[in-house]
Amino acid sequence: MTRHIVLLLAALLAAASASAQPRKLKLPAADDPAADHQVLADGFAPFDQAAQDGWQPISPEPIYLSTPQDKPTGAPLTLQPGAYRIVVLCDCNMMDVTLLRPDNQPIPPERFDNRRAMYSLDVQVAGAYLAGIDMEDCPKTECAIGVKVYRRTEG
Repeated sequence: MTRHIVLLLAALLAAASASAQPRKLKLPAADDPAADHQVLADGFAPFDQAAQDGWQPISPEPIYLSTPQDKPTGAPLTLQPGAYRIVVLCDCNMMDVTLLRPDNQPIPPERFDNRRAMYSLDVQVAGAYLAGIDMEDCPKTECAIGVKVYRRTEG
């Protein structure tokens, strides 16, 4: 529970307003943001190609984040009623992701490993969700993260 509170507070400080719209946050000058974003974009390619399966990205670009080692961050998402997939990727192998509902209860992931997480959920009522990301064991001083939201299209 303490970890969820820390993730929630970090995300609230990171963003004054919750939105599923893409925001590109500047990565540190020591990193190559274009290269980091390309690695993440390549990771999203299989999900982007799932349009024939009825899943469409909410926006063409992911939300790009950068977080220092040992500092949790979050991507606030405002979701409307519907079926969603939320995919979180990082460019290393030490990520821990917790998706929180508006009541701060965690949603179990559909798939998860230390480099990516995928959640599927049905949203009944519009609300503010949070993809809380912890890079506690990341070997990098800064890690690039991408979050992309897909919505089920009507058949």
